[in-house]
Amino acid sequence: MRYTPSRCRNEFFTQVGGSLRELVDLYPQAQARGSGSRLLALYHSFVFSQLEVYIKSMIGDSLRLVSSIGPAAGQWPEQMLAYHLHKQHQLAEEYRKFSANGGDEVRLLEVVGRISKEIENWTNGTSKPIIVNVDGYLEGRSYPSPRNLQRLFNRIGIISIWTQIDPISRMDNKRVLTSLNDIRTSIVHDGVVPPGFNLTDHKKYTGQVYLLVNAIDRVIANHFCATMISCSDWNARMT
Repeated sequence: MRYTPSRCRNEFFTQVGGSLRELVDLYPQAQARGSGSRLLALYHSFVFSQLEVYIKSMIGDSLRLVSSIGPAAGQWPEQMLAYHLHKQHQLAEEYRKFSANGGDEVRLLEVVGRISKEIENWTNGTSKPIIVNVDGYLEGRSYPSPRNLQRLFNRIGIISIWTQIDPISRMDNKRVLTSLNDIRTSIVHDGVVPPGFNLTDHKKYTGQVYLLVNAIDRVIANHFCATMISCSDWNARMT
């Protein structure tokens, strides 16, 4: 079935497109008063915040759909299944306890045994999984930096996000996102955009964020439709 843009993507375009039109109307007067740089900072920060909202919403909606459908264990991407079990059974904490207690194998093996039993029951249809809370997947990784984005997509089984979205958008998304973060950092520290940054630059970066979101949206849809969810279910629930 043909890819259809998600409602999260459409909402992002609506919000950011509206803000750009508003900025274009306000900027000449602000520039004449000497406050153009601060106005650009405000609207650039808004675009960046909407990118974070899109990522949280798109990942959240996708995982809630997976949870409602309850696909079999064998349909889950390996890394996504591993992260689910890791968070569900708090394996990181168990390994910390194992190290702190001088190697208490009994407790650790009990946890691993429960995981094995869960997968067995899940595979034979005795039970269905309860997906990890969306916050567990987003934990510490929802802020749209290149490093966070790579790790977040690893958690849902998309291993090399850049090699998948770059051909779609026809640009170096990691470089673009790094530039956006650098401008955002400058705004946080100084309250204004970097020297020389103007309305044309803002329009350019906004256009690049459109391309980034478009590419992410398509890759996420293709990923889940190829593994866990039928395209008809995806389009019915996500668009």
